[in-house]
Parts: sequence; structure tokens; C-alpha cells
Amino acid sequence: MPNKNAPMLPGFQCENRGRRRLSYKVKFQRWKTEFDGLGIHEFESFFSDVFLSSSLLKKGEKNRNRVYTRSVVFWAFFVQVLNEKCPCQEIVFLVKNWFVSKKPDVKISSNTAAFVKARSKLCYKFLKKIFVHIRDNVESSNDSTSTWYGHCLKVVDGSGLSMPDTDKNQLKWPQVASQKLGCGFPLMKICAVFCLNKGTVLDWKTGNKHDSELTLWSRMWETLSSGDLVVGDRGFCYFGIIAHLMSRNINHVVRVMREDRIDWSRAKRIGKNEWIYSWRKPKRKSKLLAEKDWKSLPDELEVRLIKHRIYENGFRSHEVFVLTTLTDSKYYPAEEIAKVYQRRWDVEVDLRHLKTSMGMDILSCKTPQMVEKEVVMYMIAYNLIRAKMVLAAKAKDIELSRISYKSTIQAFQQTKSFLIGLSEREIQKMKELFYDDITSSTICPKRDSYIEPRVVKRRPKSRMRMSKPRAELRQEIKEKFSSKNSNEKSKKTA
Repeated sequence: MPNKNAPMLPGFQCENRGRRRLSYKVKFQRWKTEFDGLGIHEFESFFSDVFLSSSLLKKGEKNRNRVYTRSVVFWAFFVQVLNEKCPCQEIVFLVKNWFVSKKPDVKISSNTAAFVKARSKLCYKFLKKIFVHIRDNVESSNDSTSTWYGHCLKVVDGSGLSMPDTDKNQLKWPQVASQKLGCGFPLMKICAVFCLNKGTVLDWKTGNKHDSELTLWSRMWETLSSGDLVVGDRGFCYFGIIAHLMSRNINHVVRVMREDRIDWSRAKRIGKNEWIYSWRKPKRKSKLLAEKDWKSLPDELEVRLIKHRIYENGFRSHEVFVLTTLTDSKYYPAEEIAKVYQRRWDVEVDLRHLKTSMGMDILSCKTPQMVEKEVVMYMIAYNLIRAKMVLAAKAKDIELSRISYKSTIQAFQQTKSFLIGLSEREIQKMKELFYDDITSSTICPKRDSYIEPRVVKRRPKSRMRMSKPRAELRQEIKEKFSSKNSNEKSKKTA
């Protein structure tokens, strides 16, 4: 039908000139298709064999035109905790490079305010859900080689962390009472349970200086399952906890807290350096258990004592007493029990990886909410790297303990710079090269009798320790210089 308003131009069928105006919905869909390519999906592809459900990062997220989406902030935060003492400014520059490599005309500010605000909006429950998802994926790959006599080995230990000296952090995690205000740092206690064979973090709880390791440990019992074997040091040798967990078919291998308090009249020798011991229930009720649970405990608990001699140098004790609830000496030989306890030192190495190799020893966030999120992010990053080590050990058929954790982090930091803009096929090749790097040149030697003195060679710098708040020290310096200047002026006038 010809256009009545333009009879001389019958070919124009529409009154409006130019293109038809697009609706906002169509514009948004086109923009979203282009913008999705600007994300950091390369990281999701690199960890796809561990982080199976990357849709968790996008679930519940509002579709808005923003640079710092939940996925971008999560992976940027992940890179930040892997790089020790990495400031937010460096992460913002990294995000800019990610986006510019895909679309150069996208302009992103170098100000850190947007990233810091987006990072603060990450929900703690959301991060904990991602941690549980990754942990379950790693633990679901357990096989017969991951167990010991049918038991899953889990080791528990505690440590301490520090953070910036702010009023809010001091209120939740106060500093040591012997230090003056303004001269110390907030102190956080953390107790974590690890998988002894794979080294992954299964759960953790945090507290302040008033919380003991046993108190934090009692809040993680839901992580344990029937048939687990818990390995711990002498701090976890407590009747109430061991008897309560035995009712759930959870056994223990711990060191005796006080060898000199063993009542040998209640011990029966069953072999060389082995005894069956009747452990009496304490008269005082434990604060960790409810009244009902405490009354349900037996009056006596039959446990097994093993005297283990350590002939290797470098260890603190040459003779230790190990307590275990596995009383069958024929099925569980004493030598195997002693070897399991000796492997307890692996948790000290795992905590060293978290605190020293990754830099979790000194946290950087200034509010309690962000400190808790930072700890979760450290655990997520640690488990992702651990999971990569487990897959590499299976692919190359080598022992997991022979792969260096620090070298794995260094290999990933070099690999991540080449992931930007790669296709799925190219990322798969980068994975294979990554596995080759961490299992070939960086393989750790076997150290059955590793001897190393517990000393530090490098001397600290001779600087004065802070004994007064910084504001008072500044005021003293100002008064010192002002008095000096006034003396000089008086001499000149005289």
C-alpha cells in the first residue's frame, strides 16, 4: 500500500524515516551478549573440573549494567588473596586489563571505591556456600586409597591471626591484655579441621582470645561422619569430647596430655609398649556438653595407650604416649597407630601454607564483617589450589606429598596472565601444561628423616619496639623539636 503522506515516493511504506527504534529489552539483551564476553570466564573454565557449578556465582544476581559483577568481584578477590600483600589498586588495574583485552572502548575508572564497595556486598553465606560446594566436590572423589583401614583421617589444630588495629576489630577480637592500647593488634583464634590425606580444609571456626581450641572444636562436630578417625595433639585429649564422639562411632588418635598423671594401676599390659586403660569420667562437668549429654557418658572409658619412641632427630619428644579408642591391637597394629599420629605434623605444614605461603597470618580488612569474608576467601583459594594438586597427582600417578604447594601457587600466578582471551580448547592445553609444571620440575624429594634445626639465621633489624600509642609518640617528637627551635631562637636573640 503506497504512503499517502508521500505520494511522490511510493516505495516508502513507513511514515518514520531511518531504523525502527529498539525496545529497552532488546537493547539490554544485545548489550548483555557483548558484555558477557568481557567477564573472566577463563578462570571458571580453568577451575571447571573442581568448581563444577559456576552458576552459583550468577544465581540471584540482578541484571544491571555494571563492571563489577558478582563473578568479576569473586575472581578478583580470589586473585587478591593468592597474591600476598596485594592492594586493591593492583586488582583494579588487573580488572581493567581483563576488560580492555576484550573490548578496548570500555572505559573503567582506576579508583578503587567501586571495587571495595562491590567486594563489601559479597554475602558471607554466599561465600560459605561456594566453599562447601568445592569441599564436597573434592571429598566426593574419595577411593580406597584415601582411607586408612576403612577410616577417613581428619586432623584438627588451632592457630592465631592478626589484623589491622581498628576500633571495630578490637571490639570483637581484643588484643593481649599485657599490651597497651594502640601498641598491639587484634588477635583472632582459629581452629580448623583438615583431610589428612588430601590436605583440604573441611571446616573452621574463629573466636577471640577468650575462646579455647576445645571450644572452637566443639562447634565443628557436624563436619564429622560415622567412621571418621580424628588425629590431634595433646590439647584435644579430653574425656568428655572423646567419649561423646565415640557414641557417634568417631574414633581418636591423640597424644596423652599429662603422662605423669596416668594411673598405671588401672592399666593392663597387652603387649610390648601397649596397655588397655580404664579412663575415669571427671567429676567436674564439661562446659562444652549439655547436662543431658554429660549424664549419658559412661563412668569409665576403655582406651588403648601406646608408648612410641621417635629415633629421628629434629623432633621435640623422643618418647610419647599416644591414646586411641581403637582397642583392637590385632586389627590396628601399634606401629600403624604411631605412624598415623606422626603424620599429625602435616596439619602444621598446611597451616603454614595458609599463613605464610598465602599471607593469611596478617589479614588486611578493617571491619569484622570483611575480615570474616577474607578468611572464607582464603579457605576457598586454598582448597581450589589443593584440588588442582590432587588432580595433577592422579593424572601423573605420583604422591600428593611430593607436589609443592608454594610452587603450585607460583605456577598458577604465571598461568593466569595467559588465560585472558583463550578459547576452551586452548584453556584445556594450559591445564595440561600447568599439571606438567607442578609435577615435574617442582617435585619435592622424599624426606623420611628430615633434620633441620628450629632456628632463624637472619637477624632482625635493630629498631625500637612501640611502647606507646602512635599519637603520643608524634606529640613527643613535636614537643622535642619545638623546644629545640625555641632554644636556638633564644640563643640568637641573646
